[in-house]
Amino acid sequence: MSTTINSAQSFTLERNAFGRLVLTDAQGGLHEHVIPVRAFPVTSPDRGLSLVSSDGHELAWILSGTGLGLAGLALVAVRRRRQAAEA
Repeated sequence: MSTTINSAQSFTLERNAFGRLVLTDAQGGLHEHVIPVRAFPVTSPDRGLSLVSSDGHELAWILSGTGLGLAGLALVAVRRRRQAAEA
């Protein structure tokens, strides 16, 4: 699933064999174990999603969930459910 947020930010988001999110950035850099973090989970759950690396660095900012498309939203939703189960 390839996702373009704007002309300056393009990336591919997919799930690896272990079910973890993997982001490939516009320069071809591979970032494994990407963690989706909602900026405003209570007040605006469909807006402000950050994709961060396992060491906490922001890799991508998605203003609206519609920017990911259905396939991207499904990948993020699966990862969020796994995070909740692990907590």
